Amino acid sequence: ATEAVEEFFDNDLFAATADVTADGTQYCLANKTEGVGFYQVESGVVIPAGKAYLVVEAPAGQAKTFYGFDDNATGLNNVDANVNLNEAIYNLAGQRLSKMQKGINIVNGKKILK
Repeated sequence: ATEAVEEFFDNDLFAATADVTADGTQYCLANKTEGVGFYQVESGVVIPAGKAYLVVEAPAGQAKTFYGFDDNATGLNNVDANVNLNEAIYNLAGQRLSKMQKGINIVNGKKILK
């Protein structure tokens, strides 16, 4: 989104409603050499509008470059490949879709990863 929205409680992510120039305290979710997690964005790198980032302020010289997840962090417990595609399909923004898209879809009230 390019506009501010109502704040969520217990959310540590910030929305970049305009380009944000990192100062070394921002972390973006990525899948790199150490696995899936939040990687530190180097000072001067621009986080584009429409992306989210985490801010971690640590004492000078003590900032981590990576915050990873343990093996159970995804919350995916099982996979159901038997999805009835005649059901209404929605994206995470609540928009109805004509077909499944790459990413997370909501079908019959359940989150489905494609």
